[in-house]
Amino acid sequence: MPSLSMYPVSPTKDGKEYEHILLDYGQAVYGGQASLFGRKGQAQHGIDVVVCRLDGSRVCIQCKDYTSTSVTTAKIDAWIAEAEQSAFQFQLFVIAVAAHTDARLQEYVFRVSDQRMADGKFPVTIIFWEDIEHFIKRRPELLKLYYPMLYHGEEEIAGLLLAQQQERLVEPAGNSEQQERFAGQAGGPEQQKGSVSQQAGVPDGSGRTSRLVMSETQLRGLFLDEVVKYRIQEMLRADPFVGFSFDLVVDSDCFEYAVQNLLDRAIGISASGRFIQIDAFRWAFSAFGQYLSRICEMDQSGMRARYSNLYGDRNADARKLEELRRAALEYLQDITNA
Repeated sequence: MPSLSMYPVSPTKDGKEYEHILLDYGQAVYGGQASLFGRKGQAQHGIDVVVCRLDGSRVCIQCKDYTSTSVTTAKIDAWIAEAEQSAFQFQLFVIAVAAHTDARLQEYVFRVSDQRMADGKFPVTIIFWEDIEHFIKRRPELLKLYYPMLYHGEEEIAGLLLAQQQERLVEPAGNSEQQERFAGQAGGPEQQKGSVSQQAGVPDGSGRTSRLVMSETQLRGLFLDEVVKYRIQEMLRADPFVGFSFDLVVDSDCFEYAVQNLLDRAIGISASGRFIQIDAFRWAFSAFGQYLSRICEMDQSGMRARYSNLYGDRNADARKLEELRRAALEYLQDITNA
């Protein structure tokens, strides 16, 4: 599914905020007490964060909020040389850059670090934005602090799913105006009414009951309800090269949970053509969403996603996305027009 965690988020453009992110990173990853080192105008020797560990050792982090500026081996050598001028000893030097992961630079740093350790000097490592981003996403408190709009999206998913579950428990399935409209196209209100009355109750794990889906007509109506509710056709029209609202990603996430729940309740008709058709659409839509998440990135506000596959082929990505979009739309059209 196009999960929120699959969408990259942009590095902060605020140098001081970037240092605070690395302060939290150093504290969590290396343990002990992390502190910002010095302030603007003071000699810092390229050290921005110092982590004093419980065993008495120190880890120093240099924060380079580089996004458009290239990182080179010459710059790495200069940063290490500057850190060597520090007035205190430390046991690890971490270079943290906001650039994309680069295997060539990683290999260079590994070789330099191995040689330094052989010479009895402090080792060096380098981390990139993908490492920092993954760290943030695994900690809700940091996601909320640095990317509040994205955190709101996670909360919204949980709230929508809870509301959906409660709605299913108190409303007879197939009772909405949207479902009546779609179901009427496939068999008329009398047939739909009969299928609803045949529903059986099954435990949902909370002591209450959730309704089984007993007919293909009912399954189709409920499915199309979810399509409308979660704006799935709008998501399938999303243009990553222009950008699209991240609310659509939230809705898509909720939709996939809702459809999975719907299919789980259709246990008596899982071999039917309609069930197989809807399940095929679910997989096609998921493939479309996953590809979007590979080539798009969240903006700093957390409100929009846009194409950002800097190392990819824009035309190839456009062709692949269109292929996945057409496949999902064909399944949806078959279900809608049946």
